[in-house]
Amino acid sequence: MLSKKHYLIIDYLSDKDIYLTSQELAQRIGVSSRTIKRYIEDINYEMKNSRVEIVSIKGVGYKLSGPPKYIQSILKEALKIIKGLESDDSMESRVENAICLLINNDYLSADELADRLNLSTSSVHKMTSQIKECLDKYNLKLVSKPYRGTCIEGDELNIRSLILDYSIKYDDNNSIRVGLSNITNKDIVTAEETVATYLKNRNIIVADKDFNNLLSKILVSMSRTKKKKSIENLFLTSSYTLHNYLVIHNIMTELQESLCIPFDEKEFRYVALYSGFMIYNYTEKNIQPDEVMDDNIYHFIHELLEEIKIITGNDFEKDLKFMDAFSIHIKIAINRAKTEVHIKNPLLQQIKSHYPVEMNFAMFTAKKMNDRFNVKLDEDEIGFIAMHFSAAQERINTHHIKKICILCHYGIGTAQLFAERIKRCIKNVEIVGIYPVRYADMALTQNVNYIISTVNVENLKGNIPVIIVENMLSDESIKKIDETLSVAIKEREILYDMFHENAFYCVEANAKEEIIAEIGKKMTQVGLIDEGVVASVLDREKISATDIGHMVAIPHSPINGIHKSVIGVAVLDKPILWDKYEVQVVFMICFNLAERKNLQIFKYMYNLIEDADLVKSIIKCKSFQSFMRIIQDGI
Repeated sequence: MLSKKHYLIIDYLSDKDIYLTSQELAQRIGVSSRTIKRYIEDINYEMKNSRVEIVSIKGVGYKLSGPPKYIQSILKEALKIIKGLESDDSMESRVENAICLLINNDYLSADELADRLNLSTSSVHKMTSQIKECLDKYNLKLVSKPYRGTCIEGDELNIRSLILDYSIKYDDNNSIRVGLSNITNKDIVTAEETVATYLKNRNIIVADKDFNNLLSKILVSMSRTKKKKSIENLFLTSSYTLHNYLVIHNIMTELQESLCIPFDEKEFRYVALYSGFMIYNYTEKNIQPDEVMDDNIYHFIHELLEEIKIITGNDFEKDLKFMDAFSIHIKIAINRAKTEVHIKNPLLQQIKSHYPVEMNFAMFTAKKMNDRFNVKLDEDEIGFIAMHFSAAQERINTHHIKKICILCHYGIGTAQLFAERIKRCIKNVEIVGIYPVRYADMALTQNVNYIISTVNVENLKGNIPVIIVENMLSDESIKKIDETLSVAIKEREILYDMFHENAFYCVEANAKEEIIAEIGKKMTQVGLIDEGVVASVLDREKISATDIGHMVAIPHSPINGIHKSVIGVAVLDKPILWDKYEVQVVFMICFNLAERKNLQIFKYMYNLIEDADLVKSIIKCKSFQSFMRIIQDGI
């Protein structure tokens, strides 16, 4: 639930011509920059399905993005909250309070409800339709029974979902507020301290949101157990042991003894299954990845990663941290899918934007899981799986320290200053030596990846790449070194080759399916791709849309056979709503699985088009030649 400070951020970012940094927002609202970033994550999480999102441009700031009419709707709500019109007398607040009262009471007559809400009976009758509308979202019914009153009826799991949304809330400081009449302050404090102490004593570290989610599910379980409301249709027949079951069982057993609450087996299973609680530190006795993974899952993961290795060259099985966490998560995902448990992923859009290659690995995993286990993963779950691949890839990148040697024809002091600037400005660099130019042969004896020289060194023997910088203390020189170390010249040439003069189009269309079909048709006609590629791209779009903000969408698909990797480019005559964002530039990427190197180029492509000014220039392009000039300048 968003607070007034969240809505202030929305208001400040609503000006279409202004970007604000986290520091500027922090000053306006009176919090830290770190808190601003957390608030923005909260806002994007809550607005996930509203087609509006706060986007960031590196070095520029944050801005509210989305279709104008949806932004206006969000802004209208924000202004209402900011101006204090959200008082307890608002219809929304009345409905929320009424639902909370119905949760806490088995039956309430209209007169009793009116009395507790301090309203007239006629006012209660008028808002009945809105209460029913809220309950419909949970597949629950508002039922009236003669001589007893009104109550909420429906599946127990759905009632618990309603309770979690209406009766348990956290403020900006992670302090919990519980609106359940049969849960006392003692219950809350005891539960929170028991969970925290148990995890801490066993070196089990969980994120704040995971902790809050776990505590909330335990409190709901306590409340419903006190009311003798049991779950009848909980999935209990899986052959897979829940990865966190032992921890949950032990915590709730302690609470059972200290608070005298008779939890049954179904409550342990409910909390374990629905908390989304993940254990990554296996110091807890008797909890090991091997013990929660049967042979079927083990062989599946091995075959999956072997296939990814064959296709891409990435050997994730060597990363033991990845293997432990990934193995556990695959089991969790299977359990969630079989029980139809949905856990929202607040970082989904960021994962899709910043880790496109890893998102594809996750989608490939989801397809293989469907084939092997007959389970269908939703987009949020696929995003969680992508995070494991992303973490592994970041570890790989961290280990790729580039060793360089500096040849400098200036004095030693200047050379050392140059070396310190490089270390400060460029990540993952180790300088193994600084030599005068006349000692170039000595530099070649060092085991380095690059030599940086202040002059053109002729007749330098060996195969070590040399980066020539003239004004070594300038920002341009540092940028040149950074770009060369990040993306080799050969890789840039590969990217250029993936664009084709017969695959650049100016298109008029109103829907993404129409655009993809048009690009595919034209590319097929000139022999760049096969007819089946369009269907593959559309299938991938159904799983997870590829609009990434900045007016860009990147639909894509792997291809096989003799066709080279190619990127089809379409500039639309006007923006269209793709899924969550408006789009006017479409890059349809078709990469041949036999060309492993193109996966990294694919990722670099995403980073390139984060430049909003570059995208604006592309939108103005009318020819392939002008497009390539912009791309080459951008790179």
